[in-house]
Amino acid sequence: MARKIKIKGHKDMSSIDYKEMSWRDQAACSTVSTSIFFSTPKSPTVYQALSICKSCPVRKDCFYEATLYGYDGIWGGSTPEQRSALISHILDGNLNGFDKDKSDYIFDYVDKIGISKNTALADLLNYKYKLSE
Repeated sequence: MARKIKIKGHKDMSSIDYKEMSWRDQAACSTVSTSIFFSTPKSPTVYQALSICKSCPVRKDCFYEATLYGYDGIWGGSTPEQRSALISHILDGNLNGFDKDKSDYIFDYVDKIGISKNTALADLLNYKYKLSE
C-alpha cells in the first residue's frame, strides 16, 4: 500500500504577486466557464477540461502556479490528484525550494499518468526516478 505523505511548502495564496499572473490573459480557458475545471476525475467534463488545456500556450505556467499554491481543480492539464501524486512521489511531499525548473520536470509526467489518485500513483510507481537535488 502506498504511503500517505502530507505535502509541505504550499505557498499561502495571500502572497500571490498579481503581476506574475499575466500569463492568464493568454490562457485557452479564459473565455470558458470555469465549472468544467472543478469536477471529479470520474466526471465526463474532466476530459473536456483536459482537452482545452492540451492546446493552451501557457499550460506550464498554469501548472506551476496550481502546484505552488495547492489549487483545487484542473490547472495546466493536471488534476489535483495528479499534482499530489507528483509532489508526493518525486518531491517527497516537500515543495520547499520548488521553482520553475522542478515544475517543468514533474510537468513532463502529467500526460503519462492517470488522472485519479490511484491510477496516478500506480503509473508513477512504474517509473524509476527521483529529482536530483
